[in-house]
Parts: sequence; C-alpha cells; structure tokens
Amino acid sequence: MIVEWVGCSGAGKSTLREETHKLLLSSGVDVRKPLEIFLGKTTAKLIQNEKLRNLVLDFLVLPWSILSTAKHRHFFKFCTKILRRDYPSIKQRIFLLRSILRKMGLYVFLNCFPNDKQLILVDEGTVHIAHILFGNSSKKDISRNDIEEFCDLVPVPELVIHIMAPKTEIINRTLSRRDKPINELSPEALKQFIELGFEIFHIINQLNPWDKKNITFLNEDKELGNIKENALIITNQIMDIFPTLKK
Repeated sequence: MIVEWVGCSGAGKSTLREETHKLLLSSGVDVRKPLEIFLGKTTAKLIQNEKLRNLVLDFLVLPWSILSTAKHRHFFKFCTKILRRDYPSIKQRIFLLRSILRKMGLYVFLNCFPNDKQLILVDEGTVHIAHILFGNSSKKDISRNDIEEFCDLVPVPELVIHIMAPKTEIINRTLSRRDKPINELSPEALKQFIELGFEIFHIINQLNPWDKKNITFLNEDKELGNIKENALIITNQIMDIFPTLKK
C-alpha cells in the first residue's frame, strides 16, 4: 500500500515522515521506501547520499515512466495543456514534464506490487505534481477549476498525508534552510514560490477530493520540537486506516 506525503517545503514533512517510518518499523510493520522496493533494504542502505539515491531511482523508474504516458494518457493530456499555456519556455516545459514523468513512473511501478501488509512511504508523489504544474509559473493567481480538474484526473495512492503549517512559519523555515528547494531563486522569488505552493495545497485540502484517502495534519510547532508526539499521532491514524497492518 502506497502512502504519499505532500505539503510545502518547510512544513516539516520530511522530518515527520522519517520519524513515522521509525515508529512503524518499531511496531513491526513492513514499511519501505521506494528504492528499497527496487533494490532491497540491504542494497538500498548502501546508497547514503540523498541526491545519488534520487538519481538511481530516476534511472530505475524510466521504463515505467514511459508506460505511464499510455496508462494515464488523459492526465498527461491535461498536463501538456497546462505546460503549453503557462510556460512559454520550451526548456522549462521539458524540465517540468521530466519531473512529472518520474513521479508517474514510480506510481505505476509501485502499483505492480500490491500488498495489504506492506507500506511504501513516498515523498512527494503524484499529488505533488500539482505543485510542479501550477507552482512554477509566473502567474500569481491559481485557478481553482484547474486544480479541480487535476484532482479528477491524477492517479492517487491508497493514502495521502498532507502536512500543513502556518504560512509565515513555512516561509521563515524555508528561507533559513541551507538546502532550499530551488537554490537559484532570489529570496523574493522563493517566497512567491512558497506562497503559490501553500495556495495550491490549501485549495486541494478545501476540495477534499479523495475523502477517506486523505489525512491532513497541521504542524503548528514553531521549532519542530514535538516531532515524536506528532509522528505518533500520524502513525496511529495510519494503523487505524489500514487494520491489516496490525499483528
């Protein structure tokens, strides 16, 4: 079963995901990351560098990325329409389409191995494509109709965990990070990128298109100090949603 974590950079998503992963493991749950499905836990553990892990995963998922264009052609038709409309630069269109293909390919691959006793935790999967499509444009206004159509067409995993935080906290955390989501942006442009992302996920949360497939968690801890307590809350929610995980 696939669990996707989404939310703006700076919301505390990655930290909560890692802590939840540890809690699930300690509870006896067979929980894995995508690269561990490809390579196995032992081999995947040998690749410690995060950028290298992502590069290896991008290469491994390539055949399924190509397959996804046929399997989800209506969704790709929609994505192409948005890219042509909102992004005049062909170079940027190709870059964004490549990101979309990677996430779709991973989704198609992971769905080849259905297992109701195993959890696969995915950081920014198919639902995050909304941020790729709408969050990199120079347009300052987000079309609710576009996002509604996106939600109707995008394939979603068994569970989406949306980590939210107050907008000012997200901006402050992201601007103070060394590993910013887009290093080449000026602070003002990065702030606009974050605000667009916040608005995109806010609209998706309002629409609530997937009902029982969605957990929304508001992470209001300014210093991210209550990670263990917050992760425990999320872990218990996951266990309640997937009773087959309980031994």
